[in-house]
Amino acid sequence: MRLAFLLTLAIFIAQIPAGQAQNKKTFYLKDGSILRGEVIENISGKTLKIKTAENKVYSIDQTDIDSVSNATKIKSNTEEPKNSKVKKEKYNGILEVGYVGGVGRFSYDRIMANFVNGVMVDNKVSIGLLTGVRYFGEEHILIPISMDVRYFMVQNKKASPYIGVSFGQLTNLKNGLDDSGILLSGKLGVSINGKNNNSIILGICYEYQEIRLESYNYYYGSVSSTHNNAHGIGLSVGISF
Repeated sequence: MRLAFLLTLAIFIAQIPAGQAQNKKTFYLKDGSILRGEVIENISGKTLKIKTAENKVYSIDQTDIDSVSNATKIKSNTEEPKNSKVKKEKYNGILEVGYVGGVGRFSYDRIMANFVNGVMVDNKVSIGLLTGVRYFGEEHILIPISMDVRYFMVQNKKASPYIGVSFGQLTNLKNGLDDSGILLSGKLGVSINGKNNNSIILGICYEYQEIRLESYNYYYGSVSSTHNNAHGIGLSVGISF
């Protein structure tokens, strides 16, 4: 009886690695990349999340898979995916510069610089904190602090068009929090994919900014200030890394 129990236990233990190995697969992608690992999430008809032997997690679009085979032994030399659609959930930094031309009644032109400190939530969405500079002139240097969200609509090896929004506050570098206003921005552009997941970003944007302007009344000898709604349309160029 004891011998039979030990034999059954040995057979059960021997089957555990075999069962685990069946969960390990090799994925051959259409861009020539190869991923070896275990599927940890499967959104039917959309994406797979694969964990490799190095404990790296990749999210891939199922339409990018050319073929799949079982892998009885997981190699440690999994190839890094070439397609930008196949990427780890990772840090996404963006640097942009541009020029915004004022439109409407209060048409104030300004030089724009943005730095976005963000992450890729999945294959198509980037969320981050935006800061930078809005230079209206020496007396009006404004610092934006806002949330930046971008959605990459269609992705391929060469380019990824996107739409985005930013919303937050502008603070005057000269007068501090006493001179702050609302910042809203809409973006439309394209990310041109480069090497090592770096990209060149080209975009067009609309900005709404609430700013306070001071004027000197020579007749009364006094200074007055007004809050104006400054609208503008601009062009930008930058990099993501």
